[in-house]
Amino acid sequence: MPEPAPPALQLPNQELDRALSLTRGEFAALAVSQRRTSRDWRSWLAGAAFVASLLGASGLMTLRERLSWSAHLEWWFLALGWAVGSIPIVLWARRNHRLLGEHRLLCPSCSEPLVDTWLPRGRGDRVLATGECLRCRTLLFPDEA
Repeated sequence: MPEPAPPALQLPNQELDRALSLTRGEFAALAVSQRRTSRDWRSWLAGAAFVASLLGASGLMTLRERLSWSAHLEWWFLALGWAVGSIPIVLWARRNHRLLGEHRLLCPSCSEPLVDTWLPRGRGDRVLATGECLRCRTLLFPDEA
């Protein structure tokens, strides 16, 4: 029995069946909508909760000094502040990734965000200019290629 032929090598930028079903204009409109949605009050609340947890840890450390509690509690208070503070940040990141999926702004091949998620680095502008994912080079707008 002959061995089956190995599948043909296909480069990521040749995978037209995995491309976005969007035009460049629709992509730009979705990117603006996602930016507006991701920068609402929940984003600020996550940052404020993180800062508040660190301030709470700092307050507990000050209270430890005033009440002459054991010095090793300081590290526990600091760890507790970071642990509690990281919960809203993780929840914010998961929500942001879910919003990117809902707005179809994740690469269909590698799930890399196609727009900026945290710092403004011009990722969406480069994707619009090249028509490719910046990580795996998958063509995203095959109708215009």
